[in-house]
Amino acid sequence: EAQAEILDLTDAQRVTVRGTARGDFNQALAFPEATPLRASLGGLSDLFTAEGLVAIDLKMDIPLGHDHPEERLGLTGALSWPGAASLTLAGTDLVLADLRGGLGFNQDGVTPSRLEAQSLGAPLSATLDRIRASKPQTKLTELKLTGATTAKALAERLPHPLWRQLEGEIPWDLNIRIADPRSPAGIRALQAEFSLSSSLQGLAVKLPQPVGKGRAETRPLSLNWQSQAGRETQVRGRYGDLALNLLFARDGKGGPGLKRGAFALGEEQVELPGADGLRLTGRLPELDLNAWRDWAASTGGSGGSGVAAGGAGGLAGLGGPRWTVADLGIDRLQVGTAQLREVRLDLEQGAQAWEMRIQAQELAGRLTLPHKPRGQPLRAELERLDLKPLLGDDPPKTPAETSLKTPARPATAKGSVPTPRPQGSGPAAQATDSLAPSPLAGEGWGEGATGSRANKPTRWADPRQAPALDLAVDRLHWADNDLGRLTLRAAATPGGLAIEELRLAGAPRIQLTGTGTWTQEDAEPRTRLDLDASSADLGELLRHLDYASYLEQAPGGVLARLSWPGGPADLNLAVLEGEVEVKIGKGSLLEVDPGVGRVLGVLNLGALGRRLTL
Repeated sequence: EAQAEILDLTDAQRVTVRGTARGDFNQALAFPEATPLRASLGGLSDLFTAEGLVAIDLKMDIPLGHDHPEERLGLTGALSWPGAASLTLAGTDLVLADLRGGLGFNQDGVTPSRLEAQSLGAPLSATLDRIRASKPQTKLTELKLTGATTAKALAERLPHPLWRQLEGEIPWDLNIRIADPRSPAGIRALQAEFSLSSSLQGLAVKLPQPVGKGRAETRPLSLNWQSQAGRETQVRGRYGDLALNLLFARDGKGGPGLKRGAFALGEEQVELPGADGLRLTGRLPELDLNAWRDWAASTGGSGGSGVAAGGAGGLAGLGGPRWTVADLGIDRLQVGTAQLREVRLDLEQGAQAWEMRIQAQELAGRLTLPHKPRGQPLRAELERLDLKPLLGDDPPKTPAETSLKTPARPATAKGSVPTPRPQGSGPAAQATDSLAPSPLAGEGWGEGATGSRANKPTRWADPRQAPALDLAVDRLHWADNDLGRLTLRAAATPGGLAIEELRLAGAPRIQLTGTGTWTQEDAEPRTRLDLDASSADLGELLRHLDYASYLEQAPGGVLARLSWPGGPADLNLAVLEGEVEVKIGKGSLLEVDPGVGRVLGVLNLGALGRRLTL
């Protein structure tokens, strides 16, 4: 229905047209194409896809004649929806369903309007208005959306492995600013600025720190990007203290695919890498690698499945391009029960393995962490390794302070709290298992049958899941004392691991060779180790290891055939079985009162057991 009105036919200057209409929402979007509104609102049908019925109330004030060319078409109107209707923004997954409210407009574009709608099964509110941009003579249409979306709904709409790590609801605010078209043909492709923000309160991120968070915790998220048809989209933003910069391009299915990205911890902003892939850099006060290893194991399982399959590893299990860690600084890095300090880390994901370069106060070198560790060995080529800060948690003791009847407990790093560790086969798990003890009884470490949790069932690591190992340390140290070059090779067998070579070459101070196995026997893992060690001066060696020794210039040797339940790191004198032959050659005893106990005490066997937990 429409009616036209001319106030004075003798001097007709303008004609006013009022009308109402009801019809197909999608066809209504094409209406401005056939009117003088083409320059400002033309092309709406290219930007939006609509469904349902729409009602239009319209008033047009049309100038007549050409005496006053500066006069413009006057227009006011409003859209409303008498029934179910939806609107989809072209090129995006943004669907506004069950539209309610009204959309006002005039000859310049939209007027302040408020809408209610549903998106991804949850209600949202929207406001539209015209605003003036920072550039002169430029105006923008601003759409503000406020809502909350569950992680489950996002996973159903946009399938991605990342959503499995999220639980709960995401509150969000999205601002969209659309510039006026520069062409008389009107809007033909979406050119808009997007700004997304959220406190993330109500969302649980089931990842270890520093990424993970509890549902009640707030962690500010902000993302900003521009959208132009046919162009790649660059997204900048922050997640807490993490700056991010992501580049998306259309994938083979027509959707946005992550092409490259950069993440910086503790930085305000970060630039994109020069090549495709994802790069992490920055600095952390602390990082618990055990937690990430356990996460990789829990998401990937064992036997090369899940996250660990196909060379993915834990990080790659989130999907997307390959990862690189570049010069990541960590003040304190927890690895097993050891704590490394002042760490610099470089890590690159290759086709067959992760390549790592690590430098810390306690060690420096390169590691190769294969994606399939049972098929190829974990290789560690260390330039130096200092055992004292990793194992030496007890102060030096005199022989008289040591009792041969006191069972030893494997040493832990200062300040660390041992915790049980699930089995895993991801790269992070193999890296830490090569340096740290394996899971033991209950919640403790090395307590065996004599610990406070002896009545709890023992839970050992499965040697059939352990990685093959090829370790070489050029300079093995105890503080400032050089112990020589260490070599360890362990090959995978059907039952577990065969320790083919264990060698410490530090002549004349120490020479050690050994072989052994770590296999599953009678439903329980067991370690067997044959050792042959010798020293030209046993007293000097003990003093270099921070033991008070009264031996002087006495050569010594040890032959040992040992076995114990659990893994190589689970040595416990309370359950140790085997034979040990000790030979001490000619030398001197310094300032020792007579007594067999004192003489035997120089060996400090209890403390030596702790050292052997390496």
